Amino acid sequence: MNSRTFARLVLTVALLAFALLGLALRLKIRNTMVVANQSGSLVKQVEVTVCGTRHAFGEMKDGEIRKQHFAIKGDGSFLVVATWADGMASTNGFGYVTGGTMGYGNRAEIELTRERAIVGKHHP
Repeated sequence: MNSRTFARLVLTVALLAFALLGLALRLKIRNTMVVANQSGSLVKQVEVTVCGTRHAFGEMKDGEIRKQHFAIKGDGSFLVVATWADGMASTNGFGYVTGGTMGYGNRAEIELTRERAIVGKHHP
């Protein structure tokens, strides 16, 4: 193998490693929220607001789980509003996110319960 072929091989391996590292970091730094409807009934609308941005999950059947990614644009908490098919609404706030170095890799888990409560857990 001559030096030119070896240099190309090293460059190709380095670029591939850089691309894989970038993908791994991108997956790790995403902020994710997961909503699970365990209420036993249809929920007409679920909205989660974090850092002033509203995320609509729409209509969710019993047992349905949905996921969205979110950006942290400052400091704030999660505010969840769920409206059931019969018109009853529930609201709950939980967690606290901060921008800067803590603004990546956050996970929020939101469960809509049979008691029509909203249970939220935040994992920074």
